[in-house]
Amino acid sequence: MYTDTPSKSLRQGDVIKGLLICRAKLESYQKVDAPMVAFKPDIEFADVVLISQCCDIGKRPYFFVAPLEKINPHIRTQSYYGDLVAHVSGKAFNLFYYSQTKFVEEESYIDFSKAIPVEKNRVAECLSRKAHELTIPVRDVFRKNLALNFGRAPEEDTQ
Repeated sequence: MYTDTPSKSLRQGDVIKGLLICRAKLESYQKVDAPMVAFKPDIEFADVVLISQCCDIGKRPYFFVAPLEKINPHIRTQSYYGDLVAHVSGKAFNLFYYSQTKFVEEESYIDFSKAIPVEKNRVAECLSRKAHELTIPVRDVFRKNLALNFGRAPEEDTQ
């Protein structure tokens, strides 16, 4: 699943350890005459996975990551759990499984719908925190699941 010798660049699917991220959590919502929405910032150091395409990093103002979340007992009981672990597209196409290693302490997953923007000036920081890189065949499955989630065909990864 992971390469023995990761590249010295950021690649789609990379695990990045301890990145400071900020998410906005909906605190309240009121829809009467004038819609009003209140958000509360959620700031934390988190292990994340790069979901942006390699070619987009540095070319756009932001690139995207998704938080790495531990597999909970509820997910293990779901009918899609076997497909998730085997990286088979199906009911869990919006999720991607990461097996346990010394850098991924417990088996985990990401949810593509929980993408978080990261400013392009943080590329060097992300690279210095890179812990794992997917093998090319696994990254191909990652890319296809991501494309399926967003409803578009993936571009070929020729690197």
